[in-house]
Amino acid sequence: MTVPDRPKLYHIVHHDRLRSILGSNGLICDSIMANQPGVGTTVGMSTIKQRRLNELTLDSHPGLYVGECVPFYFCPRSIMLFVLHKANHPELNWVII
Repeated sequence: MTVPDRPKLYHIVHHDRLRSILGSNGLICDSIMANQPGVGTTVGMSTIKQRRLNELTLDSHPGLYVGECVPFYFCPRSIMLFVLHKANHPELNWVII
């Protein structure tokens, strides 16, 4: 596989979180966000978020849970964006906090 010279990275976030991202000078992982007061809309499915926080670890870093990392995508059209666009999944979480 050829690696592009300038790969594009994507991160899914609700627009009402942009001010807090800029204020913190970066993106914060879900494990830290779970312990902070709400600052906007949480986008995602709670079962997936809980599994990433409590079950899934990285093979490359034993003991590090996926939820302790900020997720990035290489594809501008992710499955999660499609699910959000359709807004018909029973586990879809659009909670304003």
